[in-house]
Amino acid sequence: MSDNTITKWRAGLQPQLPEKLKTKKPQAYDIFPYHGVGSGKIFNGYLSLAKWIAAQKFVAIDGYVGVFWNEVKQSLQDEFEKLNLSVRWIATEDQLKLPAEIQEMVTPYIGAPGVVWGTKAKLTLADFYTVKQVVADAGYDITIVIGNAAELMAKDAH
Repeated sequence: MSDNTITKWRAGLQPQLPEKLKTKKPQAYDIFPYHGVGSGKIFNGYLSLAKWIAAQKFVAIDGYVGVFWNEVKQSLQDEFEKLNLSVRWIATEDQLKLPAEIQEMVTPYIGAPGVVWGTKAKLTLADFYTVKQVVADAGYDITIVIGNAAELMAKDAH
């Protein structure tokens, strides 16, 4: 990774975690502390992830705001095509409630106009989605629910 790429992703001066750490731990303070988990438990790259997903058949790829879901999906799709596997992709963003519905749900917690404070919302993540349970689609080799709240829609998925 070039220094130019690093500056696009990070404004601070602290070094980014290197792709591979040195095998010998420093005697003094370690800015990148770690604990070994044993060999064969961590994999690298989309190909290894695609192979694992293919063995599961039905997977939920969940995460948080800031994940580049389209890049994850496209990178996995490229690997599935190389493996000649058909995939049914279900994006959680397609299950979000309409903005007007969400506004109506959150309005009681926002507070009056001109007031700085509202109240703590009693809403859950599921309240923002039209949660429909998804099951594996037999017409495809793999079914993947991808995006924020994927687990809510695919309780039986890996």
